[in-house]
Amino acid sequence: MKTSLDPYPEFKTVLELVKRLSKDEKIKLSKELEKELLDIQFTRLLRIFKTNELSEKDITTATESVRASIYGRSKSN
Repeated sequence: MKTSLDPYPEFKTVLELVKRLSKDEKIKLSKELEKELLDIQFTRLLRIFKTNELSEKDITTATESVRASIYGRSKSN
């Protein structure tokens, strides 16, 4: 077991402390942990979807091309 001055106590120590909390304190702790977990998951998703392969110019060019194609088809009908 680590000392009480250790900023990163072992899981067993944290669990023992959590068991001492009141029901309301456990609910608050649970909500805080949920917020942190959601933040971690969101950050992971952002990293997964982040890409440097497409620039805004590439997207604009592709959009204009598709729009021109659609406009050309609607004009011929």
